[in-house]
Parts: sequence; structure tokens; C-alpha cells
Amino acid sequence: MTKNRKKKSVYLSPQKQDAAQFKAFCLRLQTISEKMVGPGYFELIPLFSLKLMFMKRYPRLTVNLDNGVIVGKEEQLAYKKMFASRLKYPGVDTLRGEKIEYMFFFSEVLLLVTFIEYISPQYIKEYDILQSVFKPYFVEGEWFATALYRATGFLSFENCGHYDMYKGTVQFDLSNLLMYEGRGINEITLVRIKNNLDTIELNGIKRPIAQLGQVPFIKGKPISWVMIRPDQLGLTDVKDNSPKPIFVQQHALRRLEERALCGSGHLQIIIAHIFSAGTPHFIVGKEHILLECKFVSHKIGYFVISFLGDKWLLRTFLFLTNEGTPEGDKLKELTALDREDKKYLEIDRMDAFLKYDIENDQRLKDIFMAAGCQSLFGYAKLFARKEGEIGNAEHIAQYFLIN
Repeated sequence: MTKNRKKKSVYLSPQKQDAAQFKAFCLRLQTISEKMVGPGYFELIPLFSLKLMFMKRYPRLTVNLDNGVIVGKEEQLAYKKMFASRLKYPGVDTLRGEKIEYMFFFSEVLLLVTFIEYISPQYIKEYDILQSVFKPYFVEGEWFATALYRATGFLSFENCGHYDMYKGTVQFDLSNLLMYEGRGINEITLVRIKNNLDTIELNGIKRPIAQLGQVPFIKGKPISWVMIRPDQLGLTDVKDNSPKPIFVQQHALRRLEERALCGSGHLQIIIAHIFSAGTPHFIVGKEHILLECKFVSHKIGYFVISFLGDKWLLRTFLFLTNEGTPEGDKLKELTALDREDKKYLEIDRMDAFLKYDIENDQRLKDIFMAAGCQSLFGYAKLFARKEGEIGNAEHIAQYFLIN
């Protein structure tokens, strides 16, 4: 029997390594060019220009975590892993309907469009043709600005998970990107912007609160504070109907994380979206207002909001199945389960819907749908769940039947 032998690595001289890298570079650039403007145009770029671009090629985009925004080696490794995986996502839409990975947008795409935009006509015979077809992609144009906004928004999604009411909101500092500095770093740095904090007395105790607004994921852009008129949330008997700011207390942030497993930083995005995307859905109660909360179109619960005259206060978050919500009260009516029962079964929060196969137990599915909680099945699909780790929901069904 012959022994398995390790493959010997083939030695390549520096010249051959450069040649192989140049060939791969040209293939990437050609693919990107064809996705952007179609076939036949890449071939108009002379070999001399391609070699010049290869020598001046941009490094891959990286993220710098050395300034203490994220501490701990494990947290930093997890963030970098997430960032690298998101860079591979083909989220850049070309004007031909093709898609390009974000990692290439910050390097090869930027290199190609800036080279064609600024190269002297004397170096390219078909200069006018290339200028004409690539002009819609130039850096100062609408396409590039839109693509950059979407790219940084997509890459910054994880930053919401590092929101801290006291330390601040995490943003991207893009000042070291090549498109701004022209230097060879091509690096994004994480920074924190301080939250606008205040205090309020609740039940005789002074509590810190933070103002809510759409905090841009790019440093240097102004915060768009959410301002709400009383009549937008059904209050028509208020003398002063001018828009007022909305604040949140730490308790609400914790409840959103505990009950919906949704990072507290997402609360700012959700609130900003509610009042910019259309008419908010709400229920006016005797003491509070229930404001419907959706995450990626899935209804997951309600924010409990009070009007204090000069401001709004987001007091807490109620999960969809909690008592005090229409769905939670209907579930209690259908099953006779009280608050402690729900807590025992973990259906008072998202945990049970991730741990157990509730959706595929027809008995349970029918009950939750009758209560109006079917959106939680769609929300559960947003989480990464391994099939072997999803348990049988029989014990929940039996508990329902006993009651």
C-alpha cells in the first residue's frame, strides 16, 4: 500500500508570481467591467494602462478595531469575521442589472472608474468611448453615492449590537478610505458618537433617558432626531400639537433585547423608520400608547409610550404574546394561560419560538395564528437555527391542552 504523500509546493520565482497575480487581476477587472458596461470595452484599455493599474491597485477594505470601541479578543474576532462575510455579499447593483461583491466595490470598481475618469486622453486611443460608457459610474455621480451609502449601511448592520446608552452609538469613520484620502490604507474605523442624555423622575426616582433619532452610520453626518406630533399618535385634545422629541429609558432597551432578542441599537432604526415610512399603527390606552413594533416587516410587539407634554417617553417593550397587547390578551383567552404560565413555557419571549418547532405543530400553530401571533414564525426565520438543535414542541402543546 502506498503511503499518502504531501503535495510539494511548487516554487514560483517572483517574476512568475507577479505574472500570475497580474493575470488574475485582469480577469477580475474584465468581469467587473463587463458587469458595469457590457462586453468589448475592457479590451479598449491598453496593456500599459492595465500594468499601471496593477502597480497602483487598491488593497482590500479592512476594519480597524484598535481604538477600544469593541474590547475583548473574542468580540473583535467575531466582528471581523462578520465584516469579512458581509464584504463577500454581492450587493452592488450595476446599471445593467448585474451584481458585484462589496469587497470589489471598494477596490477594483473604485480603481477602474477613477482611472478612466482621470487618465489623460493621450494614453488611451479610445478615450472618448470609455469616458462615455463609464461616466454614469464616476465617483461624483449619483450611482456611486448610492452604492457607497448602501454598502456602508449593509456593512454597519452589526454596529447596532454595540449600542450603549451611556457610551454612545457606534459609527463608521470613512476618512481613511482611498476615495477620500488617496492613501494606501483603505480602512474603516469604528467610533462612538455620544447619545443625547437627560434625566427624568419616575415614581420618585431620577432615571437617565436617551433621545432617539436616526443616527447616520457614517461619522460627520448630522443626527436626524425623531420628532412626533401628538395627533400622529392619536392625541387630539392636546393644545400644543407641535412635534416633540422622543426619549427612551434603559428598561425599554433591556426588554427589547431580552424578549425579542433584538439588539438595543436597532430601536433607534425602528423608531426612525416608523415615523418616516408612513402612518404608524398604534392603540391609545388610558395611561399609555401602544406603538406597533416591526422588525424587517415582522410584527414582534409594541412599544409602551407616554406623552409628558414637552417630550415623549418610550417606557418599555411588550413582546407580542405578553399580557397588555391585543395578541397576548387573545392568547390568554384561547388558552387560559396566565403570565407565569407563559414565562414557564418561554413563550413570553422569542426563546420558545427558536428552541422548539412550534410552527410545524399544527395544534400550536392554529392557536398562535388565531391569537394574531403568526408574524413570529417569520421573525424566527431571520435567526440562524441548526435543524438538529430545534426541539419538539409537544410539551408546550400538552400544557395548552391541560389548561
